[in-house]
Amino acid sequence: MCIACFFTKYYYAISVYSKVIVDCDAGIDDALAILFALASREVDCKAITTVSGNVDVFQSTENVLKILELTNLNELPPVARGSKYPLSGTVMEARSTHGKDGLGNTFLPPPKIKAASFNAINLIIEILNRENNVILVAIGPLTNIAKVIDMIEHKKEARNSIKEIIIMGGVLNLSGGLRELKEFNISSDIDAASRVFASPIEKRLVSLDITSQVFLEKIHIVHFKKFKSRLAAFIVDILSFAFNYNRIFRKIEGIFIHDAVVLGIAMDNNLGRFKGLNLKVDTEFERGRILEIKGKPNMQVCIGFERKKFLELFIDRLDFIIDKGRN
Repeated sequence: MCIACFFTKYYYAISVYSKVIVDCDAGIDDALAILFALASREVDCKAITTVSGNVDVFQSTENVLKILELTNLNELPPVARGSKYPLSGTVMEARSTHGKDGLGNTFLPPPKIKAASFNAINLIIEILNRENNVILVAIGPLTNIAKVIDMIEHKKEARNSIKEIIIMGGVLNLSGGLRELKEFNISSDIDAASRVFASPIEKRLVSLDITSQVFLEKIHIVHFKKFKSRLAAFIVDILSFAFNYNRIFRKIEGIFIHDAVVLGIAMDNNLGRFKGLNLKVDTEFERGRILEIKGKPNMQVCIGFERKKFLELFIDRLDFIIDKGRN
């Protein structure tokens, strides 16, 4: 899908044009990240693939199709269903956080558009065989990504087509301000995360340390209420669900948009500051915890983020896609 011709009211010059595959588990922040990607001229979204995480992979796939249908865009990226189960362990879900349907209990009607007949891993590899400089944006558990890495281990051309993998996940406690030691995406498939971290493919990690600093507020819900369309109503509904959940259960007056932050970095390197670290996922004593170990850095880790600049861009792009797809 090419959206290079899109323009917005807020001029934001980005020199790099990114080809991305978004691998997601289609909860509320995934939905916002997908809309952000589709609304941005700097992103060529080659495909959206799904994995079990916030919801099971079947619900995740249906959610992506529903989101795409709401945009009213003429050209849409292919969608393919991925892994139903983690490489090891049991399926973890987060329906209490994201709603029974994963989309804030919006219960949208069944989508008319369909997913691809082949699976996510095959679709990703097919794209890698014909494209270059592809960014894999991993905003769910890393099961699909680990399987792709295993399958292309001896396929140099496909492997070299991956520019980088940008991962939303983990906790490093860089500032000492987080109580959590583990994070959902990594913990949902610890062995898959371990394989991806150990891969020689270029990687960037955007952890909970960074994404927890970026949130929407009540004023943003009010902002989107001024639009009159199905997509705008959907955005208001999912934001309201997340806001109320956080207020009641986390005592926070805000809405985290973890996955959209990662899309922002795929779009514009200047939004984040990075440092090379050598990290591994503990698969033994503290399973799912990310540890720094001695040795040459194996990935770039986000240690700072342009929150204000990002939020201006994010809100503007959602305004744009709502305007474009009014119905």
